Amino acid sequence: MITRDTVGDPETAVPVSEDIRNEIKILMKGQATGEIEMQEIVVPDLIGGFILQWKDKQYNASIEKQLKRLQTGVTRVNLYKKDFNNRFSEHNLK
Repeated sequence: MITRDTVGDPETAVPVSEDIRNEIKILMKGQATGEIEMQEIVVPDLIGGFILQWKDKQYNASIEKQLKRLQTGVTRVNLYKKDFNNRFSEHNLK
């Protein structure tokens, strides 16, 4: 008897090719016990990438999520240099 493990249905911006579908199955093979079944859901609001929910986990590979991570990283950078204006006055730049 072949056991089937239904992996969460990936949400994608556009229909994916069979190659991409197989890549997702390969990624999930270590998590599943048995043959993997899934059916993609096209969500036009996604800019790109995919979101996969399975059991109590979510793998978010969407462009929106990647942009949010980038934004968070940029806002953590402190561009303010202490005493920046004092350096100009020390060199008598008037």
